[in-house]
Amino acid sequence: MILETIRRPLSGKAWQSYLVVALAFLSIRVASLFWWLLDPGRWQLAFRGSVVLPISALLIFPWTTL
Repeated sequence: MILETIRRPLSGKAWQSYLVVALAFLSIRVASLFWWLLDPGRWQLAFRGSVVLPISALLIFPWTTL
């Protein structure tokens, strides 16, 4: 017995939900990057002058960086 799956084309609402998820993942990184560029002194105090730690934190754990 062969089971066939029927794929329906994605509706407009499905694409909107993907867009919302993508923006949620990207927005925190963009906000953190702007914050780092606008107030670098605070980032230097928080991360003790290291550059590698904030960059890796923004890429891997963006929510905990804020």
